[in-house]
Amino acid sequence: RIQCEAYFHFSGSVRMNSEATSIATDTKPLIGLTCRFSESDGWYYLSADYSRAVEAAGGVAVLIPLLPESAAELTARLDGVVLCGSGSDVDPARYHQPRHPKVNSIQADLDETSCRVLEGAFTDKKPVLGICYGMQLLNVFLAGTLIQHIPDALREALPHQDRRTRHAVRLEP
Repeated sequence: RIQCEAYFHFSGSVRMNSEATSIATDTKPLIGLTCRFSESDGWYYLSADYSRAVEAAGGVAVLIPLLPESAAELTARLDGVVLCGSGSDVDPARYHQPRHPKVNSIQADLDETSCRVLEGAFTDKKPVLGICYGMQLLNVFLAGTLIQHIPDALREALPHQDRRTRHAVRLEP
């Protein structure tokens, strides 16, 4: 997992059903951010940078706890979703692969909550941004696969477990 920096901006509209739907200028879009979970403390948490980025882009950040049963209802009330980065891996069972010996952190509630959020967002045609873990889960949700341990496949890979790892991301249409 690479700690990525994402920059995005909300104009006065959100794309829904391939048509721009105007949002009143006094109503900011509600943007859901999937939380992380600390097993040692039993806390949901998320770096404040995510909420600050949403606010700076003109939205209101809404933290999504890892409660799969309420994910669909919460997603229905949101205008967009960010699947945030996480120190855990997407469960290889989700893409029909055996677990690699170096995959040591899987959070079932994170995977399931994120999938239910995606189901709701896609059904309602809401914008979705995946960052690091979120992009991996998005790929798997859309029937893709992953390389479970990148150093096995790419010797010059960045140290993904280092929280200080940063790199540029190029987006293409």
